Amino acid sequence: MGGVEEYVRILSEGLVSGGHEVNVLTSDLAQYDNKVYLKSVDRKTVLNGVSVERYHALRPSLKKYSFIPGLFFNILKHKADLIHGHCFMYFSADAAAIAGRFKKTPFVFNPYLADVGHPSLWGKLYRRTLGRLCMNADAVIVISEFEKRLVEQWGFYPKRIECIPPGVDMREFESSG
Repeated sequence: MGGVEEYVRILSEGLVSGGHEVNVLTSDLAQYDNKVYLKSVDRKTVLNGVSVERYHALRPSLKKYSFIPGLFFNILKHKADLIHGHCFMYFSADAAAIAGRFKKTPFVFNPYLADVGHPSLWGKLYRRTLGRLCMNADAVIVISEFEKRLVEQWGFYPKRIECIPPGVDMREFESSG
């Protein structure tokens, strides 16, 4: 798993331990860059109390942008009090933003932006279209003041933006001796 996946896992398990029902809808890709699919994975499973549903990703030639048609339709089917999307320029976040609008369900978005220099033509187009949908969330949650500045430098002014840095579980650093 990557950093975002680990972060989502920790958030989800924390919510479940607080008595909330959590459904994570994601792709069957283990690695986006090299289009590596998870082998022999259950499409629906429960991990540490979190319901996880995986949908097949289609990878056209658009750089790092995989379409996951089943994901969008199943977000629409799920009854949810809140939809939380992750990662700017990923179909899963775009599907969550659009489904939230259709369903009139509050949508929260974590973009995880990084300063990578000048955007490509695809990046510029995305920022002016689907990127605006995600950044028009009911709340945008950034993990640092640096990321908050990037949101504004990129021309986005969300209705509400909150900086919530990821926590550190100090138990992972305790000596076992």
